[in-house]
Amino acid sequence: MGWLTETAFRAKKLLLFVVALAMVAGASSYFTMSSREDPFLTIRTASIVAIHPGLSAERMETLVARPLEEAIISIPEIEEVRTTAIEGQVIIQVDAYFHVTDLDTTWDEVDEAVQGARPELPPTMGPVLVNDDFGDVSVVTLALQSDDYSPAELHDYAQYVRDRLLSVDGTRRVSILGVPEETLYVRVDNAALQAAGLTTNDIRTALDARSVTLPTGEVILSERRYALEVDGIVRTPEDIGGVLINSANPAVNRPVRLSEVARVEAGYADPPERLAYYNGRPAIVLAIDQEVAASAINYGDRVLARIEEIRTDLPIGVEMNTITVQKEKVEAAVYGVSRSVLQTLLVVSIVVVIFLGLRTGLVVGSIVPVVVLLTIAGMNVWGIPLQRMSLATIVIALGLLVDNGIVVAEDFKRRLGEGLERREAVSKTGRELALPLLSSSLTTMIFFLPLALAQNESSEYTRSISQVIVLSLGISWVIAMTVTPILCFRFVKAPDDNETKLGFVDRVFEKLENGYETILGFLLRARLLFIGAMVLAFMGGGWLMSTLPNQFFPSSDRAQILIYLDLPEGVSTVQTDAAMQTLLETVQNERLYPDVTDAAG
Repeated sequence: MGWLTETAFRAKKLLLFVVALAMVAGASSYFTMSSREDPFLTIRTASIVAIHPGLSAERMETLVARPLEEAIISIPEIEEVRTTAIEGQVIIQVDAYFHVTDLDTTWDEVDEAVQGARPELPPTMGPVLVNDDFGDVSVVTLALQSDDYSPAELHDYAQYVRDRLLSVDGTRRVSILGVPEETLYVRVDNAALQAAGLTTNDIRTALDARSVTLPTGEVILSERRYALEVDGIVRTPEDIGGVLINSANPAVNRPVRLSEVARVEAGYADPPERLAYYNGRPAIVLAIDQEVAASAINYGDRVLARIEEIRTDLPIGVEMNTITVQKEKVEAAVYGVSRSVLQTLLVVSIVVVIFLGLRTGLVVGSIVPVVVLLTIAGMNVWGIPLQRMSLATIVIALGLLVDNGIVVAEDFKRRLGEGLERREAVSKTGRELALPLLSSSLTTMIFFLPLALAQNESSEYTRSISQVIVLSLGISWVIAMTVTPILCFRFVKAPDDNETKLGFVDRVFEKLENGYETILGFLLRARLLFIGAMVLAFMGGGWLMSTLPNQFFPSSDRAQILIYLDLPEGVSTVQTDAAMQTLLETVQNERLYPDVTDAAG
């Protein structure tokens, strides 16, 4: 494969120009490509919640859970279905197979299956909700608060803020959370209701009949058609109070207005289902999600600038506070590891200069930043974001990718010492070292391949390690076979035959070689004993590995996660235990904290 070095040397000006452009692309990619705090994990779980107040847990399992499970299990992409039935509620967690890539289509099929099972559910069944996006992480969360405006008015301002934020480039979704649910209460006067010969069912039937929109025909004027509709939807307390109810009491002999037998009031759901608080005060929370491919750092700058613009436009009395900003975490992760890359790069350069000499060491050391920048450019093309795992892998790879350059530079320098011309030394170095160095690099690449080929959530987190290793070592081999010989031809000097005194490094290596020769000779004389000891050590290591605990993330015995559930009054112990069990199963099924337990009971 010496043709690669020969071709590169003949077109060295063009090659160096292309490499320089690629380095500029890598430096530019570092500031523009997708960046995250941690690798992106695809949540392959959807949650289905079915509500029917009044039914026991056993009835919910028989009448609701089983029909839904049978409909969902029939979908080929579904791997597992887990169900929790409590009084008045069924929670079904659906897991898709790891190899499923088009999850949106799968969740659409799940939704269709759930809707198709509706006829088998009780007629009085409440809503059946399918949630497939609860794994999204918000990059910015805001708290909208006011002591001067009602919750409904604050909700209007929250919608205004959401519309402004959606126009920021890179915004995927803005969710409004913690909005008090507006409710119209019908407070019945039992005496007036009895006198009118009515029941509460009569009121419910009358209201249901009014909450429709009916087409009544069309009018044709001047050859144009106008549709007519009668809007019977009730919206205000006055609308509901004006609803007419036919009385069954002959003494009344007329329709009765609802306002005659009940008082209609506007208010909020009590007890509330979902409320949000910030610093002890009620708030409406806006959760901002970015596009997956966007840079959390660059997007964070854009969205924070827009937030400042919006904050100045809000009226006096409306506060908008920033709760969390992921940009700061991403900067700490990315730039923190980047500093480690620079420190490692400096250490590697100093070491090779010390042991290889100034000229040869600088040639080898200069290749390292070239490979790093080209690797970042390749990551951008491959779609590998900047995050802790990918950048940490570059640090790991720095000690590996420098090996190819050292071998090529040392071989070139040795050939010059043997009296070969520079041009011939370049040719022979490339021809004789290309295949051995490629084999060595491929061996290391194959060693990391299981991280990329495994089909589980852990491999999804660690996949970027193998990708960056393969990319950096591949680029390192190409650079060692092309750029390194060109730099050696230009800068490396032949050893001086007149120098008889050994340098400090040479004297140290001479002593190490003598010691190594002594140890090697002893092992060759006792080779059977040495091989037996290695076999026993290997077997012992395998046994010791089986005794070690298995967990994905390191943890401390002192680490604790405290979760407090603030449940409304009247909730039974059974409901509390079921809610806690569902929460623990959800945390454990994320496979990030498999050892979480209900320590407090």
